[in-house]
Amino acid sequence: MRIAVVTYFYPKAIPFIKQLIDSLHTQSIKEFQLIVFNDGVENGAQYFQLHNIPVSFYDISDSITAIRIRSLHILSQLEFEGYVFVDADDSMSENRVEVASKLLSRNDLVVNDLTLTNATGQIETPSIWSSRIIDGFEFDASFIRNKNIVGLGNTAIKRSVLATILTDRLVMAPDWYIFYQLLEKRNLIAIFTSQCQTWYRQHEGNIAGIRSITKERVEQVIKVKQTHFKALEEEGYHFYEELKKLESCVQQLKRWHETKVKIDVNPFWWEETNFIYE
Repeated sequence: MRIAVVTYFYPKAIPFIKQLIDSLHTQSIKEFQLIVFNDGVENGAQYFQLHNIPVSFYDISDSITAIRIRSLHILSQLEFEGYVFVDADDSMSENRVEVASKLLSRNDLVVNDLTLTNATGQIETPSIWSSRIIDGFEFDASFIRNKNIVGLGNTAIKRSVLATILTDRLVMAPDWYIFYQLLEKRNLIAIFTSQCQTWYRQHEGNIAGIRSITKERVEQVIKVKQTHFKALEEEGYHFYEELKKLESCVQQLKRWHETKVKIDVNPFWWEETNFIYE
């Protein structure tokens, strides 16, 4: 299978790009290319001097959602059979391209586990979701209606499914919005694998796998979900029940006086509200 690794480069990712490049050089297979979508880094190509890995570079600027959608359209026109996505501020296990390539030969969409790292790239929590879903777990759009495990950082996608019309709306979780549409419109079955990892760098904007809930975190998740559900409602999907549950969550939050509540699982993205529903 002819494979490309795809990343999205932007100014705040510059301090971390060396770790991504190191993880590309140590991949267990070498027969792949790198495609970089550059959003606002001046002379961005200078950061991608890779040994024996061909690089294609696209300058592209817009909102995050628009960039994602336009890039998927570009990728659908290229001659690769599959794409392995990784965020520019993350890196990955040395077998990720190999495992993703094998799984893409018989699956349209592959989602791999995350290992959390700190700002310097040191591992903090390995395999955060394997305790909840097993290797080979299959799911469709219904699984990610009110939570998410799919992002352009831990997925691999077969090119044949990218020629899908996706809409651009103002949302706070663009990857979730895009992948819900893709799974739903294509009636896709995705597969989860724990055989490879994305080293997922933790910072305030991408909290995952934190086994505690604060009132501020739930308030943030409510805002993300409200914009997400309303955007999908406007596209003709039905999220009335989910929006109703969020209203119940808002009312409960008004009566919530806890500083922090511990939970005994690693939450999926945007799942925190599910733990305080009536």
